[in-house]
Amino acid sequence: MGENVSALDKEDRCKFSTYGYACGKHVEHGRYLCEEHAKATCASCGQPATHGCDFCGQFVCGTPLCDECTFGTDDSKPSGAWGFMNHIHVSRPEFADKHENRRLKEENAALARQAEALQQEVDSLKQTRQHSREASAAIHDAFMEERKRVEALQRENADLREALKPFVSSFEARRHAYSKRYSDRDLGYANFDKMPDEWAMEHISFNMGVFRRARALLGGSENAE
Repeated sequence: MGENVSALDKEDRCKFSTYGYACGKHVEHGRYLCEEHAKATCASCGQPATHGCDFCGQFVCGTPLCDECTFGTDDSKPSGAWGFMNHIHVSRPEFADKHENRRLKEENAALARQAEALQQEVDSLKQTRQHSREASAAIHDAFMEERKRVEALQRENADLREALKPFVSSFEARRHAYSKRYSDRDLGYANFDKMPDEWAMEHISFNMGVFRRARALLGGSENAE
């Protein structure tokens, strides 16, 4: 019974090994890699790692690798005191083309995603620019309409002032004549200005053209108070 338990216990351990030594961490029944090594990827090709690099310099490398990759030596570099300066990880010859093709496909896919993202950004900028143009055009049209309205009001105001001038001139003439009743003309003006609104003005007359112009500017007799 004890032997069977030991066997099961041995089976439920991480099989990720480096230089012949397995990780040995306990794992769930049916799994062969611990959480740490299940996430490990090959330093050479990026596939899921199955073991650690067995190269020995001053110490064991242990870098995660898959079964399709191995270690090698870069002859263009010295080994260094620790023996790792020229140590590299590469695809096994029989898998080199496969890994290169996958790498190129991944690069092409990444470039395609970048191109798509850039195109979306360009389209967004074009749309924003179009909206800005439309908004600018709308603002310009609204400004021009408001300008026309203001200019029309200014003309109407000028016409009304011209129409009122004969009335004001007649009033000023009557005010001036009234002030002559006093030896002190300033006192005469002051007394005239004190007259109530109900006081009837006398000796003021206008020709028909003055009334017609004022009436036309006011929009007809229905606007008279």
